[in-house]
Amino acid sequence: HTWFPKGQQKVIPTYGKHHGVKLVGTLDYETGEVFVTEEERYDAQVFLSFLEKVVVKYKGEKIVMILDNARIHHAKLLQPFLEAH
Repeated sequence: HTWFPKGQQKVIPTYGKHHGVKLVGTLDYETGEVFVTEEERYDAQVFLSFLEKVVVKYKGEKIVMILDNARIHHAKLLQPFLEAH
C-alpha cells in the first residue's frame, strides 16, 4: 500500500499489474510541514533532483537529514552536490 495524507488518497489504476509510486519527502519538525515529490522510479538522479529542490525550499536554513544506508545515498553522482552543500 502507498501512503498519502489523510483525505488525499489517490486511486491509481494498474489494470492487473502491481505498480508502485515512489515518494520522497521531508518533514519540517518545527512547523509540521511535509514536502513530498512523487516519482516513477527512485535512483541517484531522482535523489539528486530531490536534494536540489530541498535546498531551494529551505534556502539559507540548516538542513539535517536522516537517511538509511541505501546505495543511491552514496552514489558518485551526488558527491559534487554534497561537497558544495
